[in-house]
Amino acid sequence: MREIPGYFYDEEKKRYFKVESSRTAPTTSSWSSDNVKKRRLESQEAAAVLRRLSLDKGRLKRSRLMNDALTGGVYAREYGLVRRDVQEAGYAKGIVEKGMIPLADARWRSSTNVRQLCVIGADTKTGLGVAYATLDELLLFSTYIPRDRNGRVHRQLLANYNTPRGNPYSELAVSQLSDIKFHKPSTTVLVSSRTGELESPFTNVRIPGHNRKITDYQINVIAPGPAASSTVCAIGSNRGILQWDAERDPKWLAPSSHATAYAEIYRDIFALEFLNEHPSILLAGGRPGHLSIKDVRDRNDDTRDVSKRLGSPITHIKSLNEHHILVSGLKNSMDVYDVRMLRNTNSSSSSTSRRSNNNNARENRHHPTLAHVLPVIQFPEYRNGPHIQIGLDVDKDNGIVAAAHDDGKVTVYSTKTGHRLKSPDIDQIRSHRGVIQSLQFETMPRDNHPTLFVGNGSNLHAYSFGVRNMDDEA
Repeated sequence: MREIPGYFYDEEKKRYFKVESSRTAPTTSSWSSDNVKKRRLESQEAAAVLRRLSLDKGRLKRSRLMNDALTGGVYAREYGLVRRDVQEAGYAKGIVEKGMIPLADARWRSSTNVRQLCVIGADTKTGLGVAYATLDELLLFSTYIPRDRNGRVHRQLLANYNTPRGNPYSELAVSQLSDIKFHKPSTTVLVSSRTGELESPFTNVRIPGHNRKITDYQINVIAPGPAASSTVCAIGSNRGILQWDAERDPKWLAPSSHATAYAEIYRDIFALEFLNEHPSILLAGGRPGHLSIKDVRDRNDDTRDVSKRLGSPITHIKSLNEHHILVSGLKNSMDVYDVRMLRNTNSSSSSTSRRSNNNNARENRHHPTLAHVLPVIQFPEYRNGPHIQIGLDVDKDNGIVAAAHDDGKVTVYSTKTGHRLKSPDIDQIRSHRGVIQSLQFETMPRDNHPTLFVGNGSNLHAYSFGVRNMDDEA
C-alpha cells in the first residue's frame, strides 16, 4: 500500500490511522508513534534476514563427495537419507569401454548404424563370442568376438584362436531382414524377414494363410521360447501374434478372429517378451499402443488378455522379474508396470465370472474393458520421440537399463528408481549416423557380469564392468 506521511496502514482493518504521540496515545494502541516505529524496525530486520539468506543460498554448494555414487550414498545414509539405487549407481560408474570389432570388411561400410544385432556368448570351451548383424537389412553378417585376459575386444586377437575357417566373417542374403534372435535350448539362430518368412539353420517357416499376397503379412519381431517351454518362438507380425511350436507348424495365437474390430489391438506387434518364471505367459505390444498379456495355452477368448492401452506405440517390453515389466515407446515414454495390476476388469478367477465372460465374449471382443493403472516406476529423462527401431536392453541382475536416445546418445537408468545414472564411458557414446538401433547385454564365456554391446556405425563396441588396463587393478 502507498505510504502517507503521518499515517500508518492497518493490515487487519484495511484502513489508515493517524500516528499519535506516545505521550497521549494509549500504551497498547497500534497507532502510537513508538509502536509504529517498532514495527518499521522489525520489518527492516526481517527484510535484511531474507536478503542474507538469499545471498547465502547462492554461496552454498553441494559437496562433490556427496555427488559421488558410492561415497555420497554412504554419507547420505549417515544423515538418514536412504538412496535406493546406490548399488546400481556404483555399478554403472564402473562400466568402462572394452574395445570394438568391425562387423564387416571394407566392402560393406555403411552410412547408417547397425540395424539388427544378436550376440551369443554360449561357447565356454573356446571363450569366443559370436555376433550376427545386418547393416542394410539385406545381408546377414556373422563374426567371432575375440577378447583378451581383461575382456577387451580386438580383431587381431583372432590369430590366437583356432577358428573353423580362416575368414572370421560369413554372409547370408536375407531380403528385408527384420530381427535376429538366439534360441538357447536348441542353439538355433532365428532370422526373420518382413516378407513373412522365418529362417533358421533347420527350416524355413512362412506365416500361414490362404490365397494371400506376399505383401499381406510381415514379421516385425521374434521372442525365443523359454527353456521350460516347447515353444521355439513367438512371432510378432503386422496382423497379430503367431506361435511356433517345436512339434508343429506356426499357428495364429492372437487375435483368434481377424474379422472383428478386436484385431485392431494387434495391428502391428513390435515388442514380445515371455514373463519371467512363467514360460506360458507372453507380453505383447505395438501399434496403436496396447499392452496385452497372452497365455499361449489358451486360444479361446482373447479379450481376457487385454490389459492396458498406453498413449503411444510400444517399441520394447522387458520382463524384470516375476511381477514387474518395463515398457518403452514413442513420445518419451518408459515405465515399469506391475502385471498383477494389469487385469481386464471383466476377467475373474471365479467360475461365475468365467461363465459370464464366455456368454458376453462377442460383446467384449468389440468393446474390451481396460484396467486403468499407473506405473510403479517412471523414467522422466528418457528421450525417444518418433523412432520405432531404437536400441534398449536390460541387465536384470544388476538392475540397470541401457537405452538409446533420439539424439544419438546412450544413457543408463536404474530399474529401481527410474533415475538416470552416471556412467562416464557410456555417456561418451555419440552416433553421427542417427539413433543407435542395436544394444544388447550378453554375458560372455567365463565372465561373471554381462557386457553391453553397442552397434555404432559399422562396428560393434563393448562396455563392461572392470578396469581399462590390468595394471590399473592395483
